[in-house]
Amino acid sequence: MKLTAGRTFLLWLLAMLAGAAIVWNSRFTADMSFFLPAHPTAEQQVLVDQLKEGVVSRLLMVAIEGGDEKQRADLSRALRGRLEKLPDFVSVQNGEAGSQTVDRDFLFKHRYLLSPAVNAERFTVDGLKAIKITDPWAPRDLQLCVRSRAALSSSAAALFDHLASKGSAQIKADV
Repeated sequence: MKLTAGRTFLLWLLAMLAGAAIVWNSRFTADMSFFLPAHPTAEQQVLVDQLKEGVVSRLLMVAIEGGDEKQRADLSRALRGRLEKLPDFVSVQNGEAGSQTVDRDFLFKHRYLLSPAVNAERFTVDGLKAIKITDPWAPRDLQLCVRSRAALSSSAAALFDHLASKGSAQIKADV
């Protein structure tokens, strides 16, 4: 059976249209949440949200190739120096042992500034077992304000809803 050029073109066109329809109706994702359950539990949903919207989703890793080891190390340090001067980056890490020292030292130095009643005894074994909040500074009115409830991530929305359902919270959503 011999096909004419017109029939061959028509079969090719139909195959291309079928391929385009398959691609159009396919779902593509570039994050690890694809491998998680479609209907996750609450705990799994937190993990999915963190993969999609958390700190890990904004992590950028860069590899430098070519040259010898010294050239790559020099280029890596120079790149880190330029990037950490930019306001767009909160933190630039380059594998140095002391890269988290400043953050750790700041938290350690200010660990007792949570309130006037927090002291070293609160961080002992007995102090961490149960801390009854009866201090005069503790009672507070809870006010929840969000610019747009719909714009919250699912884990933030779940926290918002949970807090809003407790006590007599004042809720201001979509302000």
